[in-house]
Amino acid sequence: MHAIDATAVAPGDRLEYWRDAVSDQFVPLQVEPQNRGKFDGRIGTAAVGSLQVRDLTATSHRFNRTQALLRRSDEDYFKIGLMESGSLLFSQDGRETTLGGGDLVLYDSTRPYRALMRDPFRPRVYMLPKRLLPLTDYELHQSTAIRVSGTQGVGALAVPFLRRLIEHADEYHGTVAEALAHTFAELLTAVVRDHAAATGEVLAGVNPHLCRVRSYIDQNVGDHDLTPERIASATSISVSYLHKLFSATGTTVTGYVRERRLQGCWRDLRSERMAHHTVTAISARWGIADPARMSRLFRARFGMTPTECRLGAG
Repeated sequence: MHAIDATAVAPGDRLEYWRDAVSDQFVPLQVEPQNRGKFDGRIGTAAVGSLQVRDLTATSHRFNRTQALLRRSDEDYFKIGLMESGSLLFSQDGRETTLGGGDLVLYDSTRPYRALMRDPFRPRVYMLPKRLLPLTDYELHQSTAIRVSGTQGVGALAVPFLRRLIEHADEYHGTVAEALAHTFAELLTAVVRDHAAATGEVLAGVNPHLCRVRSYIDQNVGDHDLTPERIASATSISVSYLHKLFSATGTTVTGYVRERRLQGCWRDLRSERMAHHTVTAISARWGIADPARMSRLFRARFGMTPTECRLGAG
Protein backbone atom coordinates (compact mmCIF):
# COMPACT_ATOMS: atom_id res chain seq x y z
CA MET A 1 0.00 0.00 0.00
CA HIS A 2 1.39 3.38 -1.05
CA ALA A 3 1.54 5.89 1.81
CA ILE A 4 1.17 9.68 1.86
CA ASP A 5 2.41 11.28 5.08
CA ALA A 6 1.78 14.94 5.98
CA THR A 7 4.59 14.96 8.55
CA ALA A 8 7.14 14.36 5.80
CA VAL A 9 6.54 17.94 4.59
CA ALA A 10 7.98 21.10 6.17
CA PRO A 11 5.55 22.60 8.73
CA GLY A 12 4.99 25.75 6.69
CA ASP A 13 3.87 23.73 3.65
CA ARG A 14 2.09 20.95 5.51
CA LEU A 15 -1.50 22.25 5.51
CA GLU A 16 -1.64 23.04 1.80
CA TYR A 17 0.05 19.73 0.97
CA TRP A 18 -2.36 17.80 3.16
CA ARG A 19 -5.46 19.45 1.73
CA ASP A 20 -4.33 18.71 -1.81
CA ALA A 21 -3.48 15.10 -0.90
CA VAL A 22 -6.86 14.42 0.71
CA SER A 23 -8.79 15.90 -2.21
CA ASP A 24 -6.64 14.01 -4.70
CA GLN A 25 -6.97 10.63 -2.98
CA PHE A 26 -10.67 10.83 -2.13
CA VAL A 27 -12.75 13.48 -3.92
CA PRO A 28 -12.37 17.29 -3.76
CA LEU A 29 -13.14 18.33 -0.17
CA GLN A 30 -12.82 21.24 2.19
CA VAL A 31 -10.26 19.96 4.71
CA GLU A 32 -10.02 21.66 8.10
CA PRO A 33 -7.76 20.20 10.80
CA GLN A 34 -9.22 21.16 14.18
CA ASN A 35 -5.76 22.22 15.34
CA ARG A 36 -3.96 23.79 12.41
CA GLY A 37 -0.85 24.46 14.44
CA LYS A 38 -0.34 20.84 15.38
CA PHE A 39 -1.79 18.15 13.20
CA ASP A 40 -0.64 15.11 11.31
CA GLY A 41 -2.16 12.72 8.85
CA ARG A 42 -1.38 9.67 6.78
CA ILE A 43 -3.18 8.07 3.83
CA GLY A 44 -2.53 4.54 2.66
CA THR A 45 -3.72 3.95 -0.90
CA ALA A 46 -4.47 0.76 -2.80
CA ALA A 47 -6.66 -0.51 -5.63
CA VAL A 48 -8.40 -3.83 -6.21
CA GLY A 49 -9.61 -3.76 -9.78
CA SER A 50 -12.11 -0.91 -10.11
CA LEU A 51 -12.30 -0.52 -6.33
CA GLN A 52 -10.21 2.23 -4.73
CA VAL A 53 -9.24 1.76 -1.07
CA ARG A 54 -7.96 4.41 1.33
CA ASP A 55 -6.70 3.97 4.89
CA LEU A 56 -6.74 7.36 6.66
CA THR A 57 -5.13 8.10 10.02
CA ALA A 58 -5.08 11.66 11.38
CA THR A 59 -5.81 14.03 14.22
CA SER A 60 -9.23 15.71 14.51
CA HIS A 61 -10.57 17.01 11.20
CA ARG A 62 -13.69 18.43 9.61
CA PHE A 63 -14.37 17.48 5.99
CA ASN A 64 -16.98 19.16 3.82
CA ARG A 65 -18.09 18.09 0.37
CA THR A 66 -19.79 21.23 -0.90
CA GLN A 67 -22.09 21.71 -3.88
CA ALA A 68 -19.39 23.73 -5.65
CA LEU A 69 -16.86 20.92 -5.27
CA LEU A 70 -19.12 18.30 -6.88
CA ARG A 71 -18.27 19.61 -10.34
CA ARG A 72 -14.53 19.03 -9.86
CA SER A 73 -14.63 15.22 -9.68
CA ASP A 74 -13.52 12.99 -12.54
CA GLU A 75 -15.47 9.96 -11.26
CA ASP A 76 -18.67 9.45 -9.26
CA TYR A 77 -18.20 7.11 -6.32
CA PHE A 78 -20.40 5.35 -3.83
CA LYS A 79 -18.47 4.61 -0.66
CA ILE A 80 -18.35 2.54 2.48
CA GLY A 81 -16.49 4.03 5.41
CA LEU A 82 -15.35 1.56 8.08
CA MET A 83 -14.36 3.25 11.34
CA GLU A 84 -11.45 1.30 12.79
CA SER A 85 -10.97 3.74 15.67
CA GLY A 86 -12.11 7.17 16.83
CA SER A 87 -15.54 8.68 16.31
CA LEU A 88 -17.31 10.16 13.32
CA LEU A 89 -20.24 12.54 13.07
CA PHE A 90 -21.51 12.26 9.50
CA SER A 91 -24.38 13.93 7.65
CA GLN A 92 -25.80 13.63 4.14
CA ASP A 93 -29.22 13.83 2.49
CA GLY A 94 -30.84 15.34 5.57
CA ARG A 95 -29.67 12.56 7.89
CA GLU A 96 -26.98 12.61 10.58
CA THR A 97 -25.37 9.71 12.38
CA THR A 98 -22.57 9.05 14.87
CA LEU A 99 -20.20 6.13 14.43
CA GLY A 100 -17.63 4.43 16.62
CA GLY A 101 -15.05 1.71 16.09
CA GLY A 102 -16.30 -1.15 13.92
CA ASP A 103 -19.28 0.76 12.49
CA LEU A 104 -19.97 1.33 8.80
CA VAL A 105 -21.51 4.26 6.94
CA LEU A 106 -22.50 4.58 3.27
CA TYR A 107 -22.23 7.81 1.32
CA ASP A 108 -22.36 9.23 -2.16
CA SER A 109 -19.73 11.52 -3.69
CA THR A 110 -22.27 13.07 -6.07
CA ARG A 111 -24.10 14.92 -3.28
CA PRO A 112 -22.84 17.21 -0.49
CA TYR A 113 -21.85 15.71 2.85
CA ARG A 114 -20.10 16.72 6.07
CA ALA A 115 -17.88 14.70 8.39
CA LEU A 116 -16.37 15.58 11.75
CA MET A 117 -13.75 13.07 12.93
CA ARG A 118 -12.24 13.23 16.40
CA ASP A 119 -8.74 11.99 17.13
CA PRO A 120 -7.30 9.58 17.11
CA PHE A 121 -9.40 8.46 14.18
CA ARG A 122 -8.85 5.89 11.49
CA PRO A 123 -11.46 5.20 8.82
CA ARG A 124 -10.92 2.83 5.94
CA VAL A 125 -12.78 4.06 2.88
CA TYR A 126 -13.79 1.85 -0.03
CA MET A 127 -14.77 3.74 -3.20
CA LEU A 128 -16.50 2.05 -6.12
CA PRO A 129 -17.62 3.87 -9.28
CA LYS A 130 -21.39 4.25 -9.06
CA ARG A 131 -21.78 3.01 -12.62
CA LEU A 132 -20.76 -0.49 -11.43
CA LEU A 133 -23.51 -0.77 -8.80
CA PRO A 134 -26.74 -2.56 -9.77
CA LEU A 135 -28.76 -0.17 -7.61
CA THR A 136 -31.22 2.58 -8.39
CA ASP A 137 -30.60 6.20 -7.46
CA TYR A 138 -33.57 5.87 -5.12
CA GLU A 139 -31.95 3.00 -3.20
CA LEU A 140 -28.61 4.78 -3.00
CA HIS A 141 -30.21 8.02 -1.82
CA GLN A 142 -32.11 6.24 0.95
CA SER A 143 -29.04 4.42 2.30
CA THR A 144 -26.64 7.29 3.03
CA ALA A 145 -25.65 8.55 6.48
CA ILE A 146 -27.15 5.55 8.27
CA ARG A 147 -25.07 3.74 10.88
CA VAL A 148 -24.53 0.09 9.98
CA SER A 149 -23.33 -2.08 12.83
CA GLY A 150 -20.30 -4.20 12.02
CA THR A 151 -21.30 -6.84 14.56
CA GLN A 152 -24.72 -7.92 13.34
CA GLY A 153 -26.68 -8.58 10.16
CA VAL A 154 -25.04 -7.98 6.80
CA GLY A 155 -22.54 -5.63 8.44
CA ALA A 156 -21.06 -8.55 10.39
CA LEU A 157 -20.35 -10.28 7.07
CA ALA A 158 -19.02 -7.14 5.42
CA VAL A 159 -16.43 -6.04 8.00
CA PRO A 160 -14.12 -9.13 7.88
CA PHE A 161 -14.19 -9.07 4.08
CA LEU A 162 -13.37 -5.35 3.95
CA ARG A 163 -10.48 -5.73 6.39
CA ARG A 164 -8.89 -8.65 4.58
CA LEU A 165 -9.37 -6.93 1.24
CA ILE A 166 -7.25 -3.95 2.23
CA GLU A 167 -4.67 -6.01 4.13
CA HIS A 168 -3.98 -8.20 1.10
CA ALA A 169 -4.71 -5.73 -1.70
CA ASP A 170 -1.26 -6.13 -3.26
CA GLU A 171 -1.89 -9.85 -3.82
CA TYR A 172 -4.83 -9.37 -6.21
CA HIS A 173 -4.29 -8.63 -9.89
CA GLY A 174 -6.04 -8.70 -13.25
CA THR A 175 -9.28 -10.62 -13.50
CA VAL A 176 -9.03 -11.80 -9.88
CA ALA A 177 -8.91 -8.18 -8.67
CA GLU A 178 -11.86 -7.24 -10.88
CA ALA A 179 -13.85 -10.23 -9.62
CA LEU A 180 -13.21 -9.09 -6.05
CA ALA A 181 -14.33 -5.57 -6.95
CA HIS A 182 -17.60 -7.03 -8.20
CA THR A 183 -17.88 -9.13 -5.05
CA PHE A 184 -17.59 -5.86 -3.17
CA ALA A 185 -20.35 -4.39 -5.37
CA GLU A 186 -22.66 -7.28 -4.55
CA LEU A 187 -21.83 -6.99 -0.85
CA LEU A 188 -22.53 -3.26 -0.97
CA THR A 189 -25.83 -4.01 -2.71
CA ALA A 190 -26.73 -6.38 0.12
CA VAL A 191 -25.89 -3.74 2.74
CA VAL A 192 -27.96 -1.11 0.92
CA ARG A 193 -30.98 -3.36 0.52
CA ASP A 194 -30.74 -4.50 4.11
CA HIS A 195 -30.61 -1.01 5.58
CA ALA A 196 -32.02 1.50 3.07
CA ALA A 197 -35.35 2.86 4.31
CA ALA A 198 -37.91 4.29 1.90
CA THR A 199 -39.61 7.20 3.68
CA GLY A 200 -42.94 6.04 5.08
CA GLU A 201 -42.93 2.88 2.97
CA VAL A 202 -41.65 -0.69 3.03
CA LEU A 203 -37.89 -1.04 3.22
CA ALA A 204 -36.40 -0.99 -0.27
CA GLY A 205 -35.77 -4.55 -1.40
CA VAL A 206 -37.60 -6.14 1.58
CA ASN A 207 -41.12 -6.27 0.10
CA PRO A 208 -41.63 -10.03 -0.38
CA HIS A 209 -43.34 -9.58 -3.75
CA LEU A 210 -40.45 -7.47 -5.01
CA CYS A 211 -37.92 -10.01 -3.70
CA ARG A 212 -39.75 -12.80 -5.53
CA VAL A 213 -39.90 -10.81 -8.75
CA ARG A 214 -36.21 -9.90 -8.60
CA SER A 215 -35.30 -13.53 -7.95
CA TYR A 216 -37.32 -14.65 -10.99
CA ILE A 217 -35.72 -12.00 -13.18
CA ASP A 218 -32.22 -12.92 -12.03
CA GLN A 219 -32.86 -16.60 -12.79
CA ASN A 220 -34.21 -15.89 -16.28
CA VAL A 221 -32.38 -12.72 -17.27
CA GLY A 222 -30.75 -14.42 -20.28
CA ASP A 223 -34.12 -15.09 -21.94
CA HIS A 224 -34.85 -12.71 -24.81
CA ASP A 225 -38.61 -12.80 -24.14
CA LEU A 226 -38.43 -11.68 -20.51
CA THR A 227 -41.32 -9.24 -20.75
CA PRO A 228 -43.29 -7.59 -17.92
CA GLU A 229 -46.27 -9.76 -18.87
CA ARG A 230 -44.27 -12.97 -18.50
CA ILE A 231 -42.69 -11.81 -15.23
CA ALA A 232 -46.06 -10.87 -13.73
CA SER A 233 -47.64 -14.17 -14.76
CA ALA A 234 -44.75 -16.25 -13.41
CA THR A 235 -44.81 -14.48 -10.03
CA SER A 236 -48.62 -14.46 -9.66
CA ILE A 237 -49.15 -10.70 -9.63
CA SER A 238 -50.78 -8.29 -12.06
CA VAL A 239 -48.78 -6.30 -14.59
CA SER A 240 -49.97 -3.05 -13.01
CA TYR A 241 -48.81 -4.15 -9.55
CA LEU A 242 -45.47 -5.24 -11.02
CA HIS A 243 -44.92 -1.75 -12.39
CA LYS A 244 -45.99 -0.25 -9.05
CA LEU A 245 -43.41 -2.35 -7.17
CA PHE A 246 -40.56 -1.04 -9.27
CA SER A 247 -41.89 2.52 -9.38
CA ALA A 248 -41.67 2.58 -5.56
CA THR A 249 -37.91 1.95 -5.84
CA GLY A 250 -37.36 4.71 -8.40
CA THR A 251 -36.94 2.51 -11.46
CA THR A 252 -38.95 0.41 -13.92
CA VAL A 253 -39.15 -3.33 -14.45
CA THR A 254 -37.57 -2.97 -17.90
CA GLY A 255 -34.86 -0.78 -16.40
CA TYR A 256 -34.10 -3.43 -13.78
CA VAL A 257 -33.91 -6.19 -16.42
CA ARG A 258 -31.63 -4.04 -18.58
CA GLU A 259 -29.37 -3.29 -15.60
CA ARG A 260 -29.00 -6.97 -14.68
CA ARG A 261 -28.17 -7.82 -18.29
CA LEU A 262 -25.57 -5.08 -18.62
CA GLN A 263 -23.98 -6.01 -15.30
CA GLY A 264 -23.77 -9.61 -16.51
CA CYS A 265 -22.14 -8.50 -19.74
CA TRP A 266 -19.62 -6.40 -17.78
CA ARG A 267 -18.62 -9.36 -15.60
CA ASP A 268 -18.23 -11.69 -18.57
CA LEU A 269 -16.18 -9.17 -20.54
CA ARG A 270 -13.78 -8.87 -17.58
CA SER A 271 -13.72 -12.65 -16.94
CA GLU A 272 -10.73 -14.70 -18.09
CA ARG A 273 -13.06 -17.69 -18.31
CA MET A 274 -15.10 -15.90 -21.00
CA ALA A 275 -12.15 -14.48 -22.94
CA HIS A 276 -12.69 -16.82 -25.90
CA HIS A 277 -16.31 -15.71 -26.33
CA THR A 278 -17.12 -12.86 -28.70
CA VAL A 279 -18.90 -9.73 -27.54
CA THR A 280 -21.88 -10.83 -29.63
CA ALA A 281 -22.00 -14.21 -27.88
CA ILE A 282 -21.78 -12.61 -24.44
CA SER A 283 -24.50 -10.14 -25.36
CA ALA A 284 -26.79 -12.97 -26.50
CA ARG A 285 -26.02 -14.95 -23.35
CA TRP A 286 -27.49 -12.09 -21.33
CA GLY A 287 -30.61 -11.66 -23.43
CA ILE A 288 -29.52 -8.83 -25.76
CA ALA A 289 -29.70 -10.26 -29.26
CA ASP A 290 -28.75 -7.13 -31.20
CA PRO A 291 -24.97 -6.40 -30.88
CA ALA A 292 -25.40 -2.76 -31.99
CA ARG A 293 -28.08 -2.20 -29.33
CA MET A 294 -25.88 -3.87 -26.73
CA SER A 295 -22.95 -1.62 -27.61
CA ARG A 296 -25.15 1.49 -27.45
CA LEU A 297 -26.66 0.54 -24.08
CA PHE A 298 -23.29 -0.49 -22.67
CA ARG A 299 -21.62 2.80 -23.59
CA ALA A 300 -24.52 4.80 -22.15
CA ARG A 301 -24.37 2.83 -18.88
CA PHE A 302 -20.63 2.45 -18.28
CA GLY A 303 -19.07 5.23 -20.36
CA MET A 304 -17.07 2.86 -22.55
CA THR A 305 -17.58 0.31 -25.32
CA PRO A 306 -17.71 -3.44 -24.65
CA THR A 307 -14.33 -3.78 -26.36
CA GLU A 308 -12.80 -1.11 -24.12
CA CYS A 309 -14.22 -2.91 -21.10
CA ARG A 310 -12.66 -6.21 -22.24
CA LEU A 311 -9.29 -4.49 -22.64
CA GLY A 312 -9.47 -3.24 -19.07
CA ALA A 313 -10.33 0.44 -19.59
CA GLY A 314 -11.97 2.26 -16.68
